Amino acid sequence: MRLSKPIEKQGFFWLPDRAEKTFPGILRISRSAEITLRLVYLGGNKADLQFLYSGTPVGSRPSRILGLIGHEPVTLEGCFAYDDPLFPMRFETKTVSSSFFHVDRAFLGVNFEEETVNLSKFDFSVDGLSDWLSISGFRDQPKTSSGKAEWSITYIQPDDIPFHVTDDIKLSFIFSPSYSTDYNTESAISQKPYVSLSSQNLISLDKWENLAHRIHVFLCLAMGQARSINHIQCFSSQHLNGRGKQKPIQFFREGYLNSSKHKNAEPIVLNYKDLQDKLEDVMRKWFDICESTHPAFELYLSSATGAHKCIDAIFLSLAQGIETLHRRLYQDKPMDEKDFRNIQEKMLEVVPECNRAFIRAKLQHLNEFTLKSRLTRLIDPFRKFFGEESHRNRLVRNIVDMRNYLTHYDKGMERRTKSISVEELVDICRKIEALFLLHFLSVIDMDPKFIEHTAQENITLQRKLAPQDLAS
Repeated sequence: MRLSKPIEKQGFFWLPDRAEKTFPGILRISRSAEITLRLVYLGGNKADLQFLYSGTPVGSRPSRILGLIGHEPVTLEGCFAYDDPLFPMRFETKTVSSSFFHVDRAFLGVNFEEETVNLSKFDFSVDGLSDWLSISGFRDQPKTSSGKAEWSITYIQPDDIPFHVTDDIKLSFIFSPSYSTDYNTESAISQKPYVSLSSQNLISLDKWENLAHRIHVFLCLAMGQARSINHIQCFSSQHLNGRGKQKPIQFFREGYLNSSKHKNAEPIVLNYKDLQDKLEDVMRKWFDICESTHPAFELYLSSATGAHKCIDAIFLSLAQGIETLHRRLYQDKPMDEKDFRNIQEKMLEVVPECNRAFIRAKLQHLNEFTLKSRLTRLIDPFRKFFGEESHRNRLVRNIVDMRNYLTHYDKGMERRTKSISVEELVDICRKIEALFLLHFLSVIDMDPKFIEHTAQENITLQRKLAPQDLAS
């Protein structure tokens, strides 16, 4: 999650079962949604120390801290104290002291007392969603007959795009307009789309987060690059305002795929218009396949967020991800399992009893495809996009050699891997990224002709698939 600006608010905080004792404090939320809480004490009061820490200053984890910032209630979940071990000694000084907590989740707008956080609606927006949808409510009507600058702009809010991703959960793309004016200088109308997940039933926060994360990963892959969630708002039918409507609750949590905003976004790989006639089927298919493949695709996206600062780390993340993708997509083995077990037992018969357990463990994973075989099988459906056979073989060989050298530090491969330049390694990473995106299009059942057209015409994929000298 990435915010446009950090948040810092002062208020009073307490534990749910001890509301009679409050502490002044400062809640801070960074642009990357890292949440911290600083509580202030009057030193010398041992009861306050025991109240929050139960006698353990470092590593205390109260399940929940409640607060009030102005008139706005706050709930903080997963609060972890990270004071220094000398905190009790500092506390004895009878001066003003403070204590710090790292917070996992923050809810602004509600006090969840001791109940489990259950929600009926979960809304979020993603960088680049407006470009992905490419639907505008603006209509401009320039007028020049008078010889003076004259504009007339009409805005009509586009209809929501609703469908069901599960039997009880509806997903909608909603277009939210806003208007501001200063009649002396400017007037502005803006439109910001967001994703809305809703249900007639109350559903746990963990499930909402899981659903939102899968949609977020889908949108990142469809856009061809990692994009950040920039706002989350949720609702609960258990918490209503004075007019009987559900209160809007701002939600913050560090840990979503988080990338800096791209100034020059690359062309989108798969946009809404490519899917609009079958979006519900595609999303349901994605939810099914994401159950097993999401670790692989997340390794790919993690390499695109800027989290890895050197090319070796980016390569390792992609190499591990593409191997994981094959394992998750294909369950077959090089040899029939029954035949393999028979051979395994015969081999173990000639092994001394004292070494049998060790050898059995080594043989356990012998009936697995090598990385070379996995790469070849993944490339095969799209081999026409990866050049001639000699180029494909060189690509596979370089990936295998570099992965084995960096992972196992095989000195015998050092000479071969040293011949791979930094520029060539960057090109290899681009090829693996293209392979991820092509398989993404395949697993959501896009038509082979569409995939071929996209591989040949989409600039994002063209740059990744281009020969090294052109890609650079």
